[in-house]
Amino acid sequence: MSSKRLEKAEKLLWKGKTEEALQEFLSVLKEDSRNDVARENAADLCMSLHRNADAAVLLGELFERQAESGSTTKAVVTYKKLARVANPTVDQTLRYAQIAERSSRKEAIEAYELAAKVFANSRTKKDEFTAVKRLAALDPTPGNIEREGNLAAELRDEKHASHCFMQLGKMTEEQGGDGFGWYERAYVHAPTEPPVAIHYAKGLLAKGDSTRAVRVLETVAKQKELSIEVRELYSQALLAEKRPLEAGPHIWKLFLQDPNRLAEVGALIGTLIETGKEREALEVTRGLEDYETKAGKRRDFVSFIHVIVEKHPVGIQFSEYLVGVYNSANREHDYCDALVRLFELYFAERNYIKAAELEIGRAGHRKIPAEVFSTHASCFRQ
Repeated sequence: MSSKRLEKAEKLLWKGKTEEALQEFLSVLKEDSRNDVARENAADLCMSLHRNADAAVLLGELFERQAESGSTTKAVVTYKKLARVANPTVDQTLRYAQIAERSSRKEAIEAYELAAKVFANSRTKKDEFTAVKRLAALDPTPGNIEREGNLAAELRDEKHASHCFMQLGKMTEEQGGDGFGWYERAYVHAPTEPPVAIHYAKGLLAKGDSTRAVRVLETVAKQKELSIEVRELYSQALLAEKRPLEAGPHIWKLFLQDPNRLAEVGALIGTLIETGKEREALEVTRGLEDYETKAGKRRDFVSFIHVIVEKHPVGIQFSEYLVGVYNSANREHDYCDALVRLFELYFAERNYIKAAELEIGRAGHRKIPAEVFSTHASCFRQ
């Protein structure tokens, strides 16, 4: 029956009887609602007769059916017809944008922008977020990404919001700007995410705020598997806060993984000395000595430690250790200086017996200039 009506409708069209042909196509649809040939013809006739409301209904149905069946090329054509006779619904526009992504990036962007605007005006945040996400993916401008991040934050999608603000931070830095503000916003939404904490902590350290940097990294540092970058930043922040005992395990592990990180071990030893933890500094130094000696770098080690103690004067225990190190390395001048320093430390502590032993050693080996002892000679005669 439908086929006969289609033939009749086509004959009526040939005769120029548009109204009668339209009625036949509509009758076909009543009998067979899936007949898209009749639907398309009826819609075209409604458009020619300026029956735009009827055309919009028919074209809307046709668009949905074509989109569902995967006839994307036809669906695009139908949507454009629909847009000429009426304002497509926001759902239709969103569906069209998804289809247009495959053929026209420009048209897809325009459709998503329109859908997002409509959703924003109707205050349907979830739908607006869906449109803006697709818009930002197709056209990742800072404005679109920021809008996406703000909507994610409003919808309590914390990780997504953080991701957007991180992206903005990196984009800003790539353009030669300061991304710190964006990293700070990212951290607010995802404080336990390592990449977020790392970027924010880096910015804090660059600004000299090691106190906050430590707080930012503390939670991340409690995780079982720490990245090299987290260990590095956390230890830097801890040293800046004069907390070398906490920094030590991280620095030593980094050094064992990469012996080129010797400078970080040196910073640890220096900070331990500065904060009055000479015993711990000596333990680290002995451990470093063993490692470097096994690696055939003992001479380099002695020179390295010499530089550190020149900057950070040490006490009796460390000085005694240095005397032995310099003596075994045949560094006569440094050995002599270490003996002088040790003598002065013994004397300051009123340990005259130890000081006297050094004077006896001087007499036998001529390592220490006589004038150093003559200054305090009266003390030994008492």
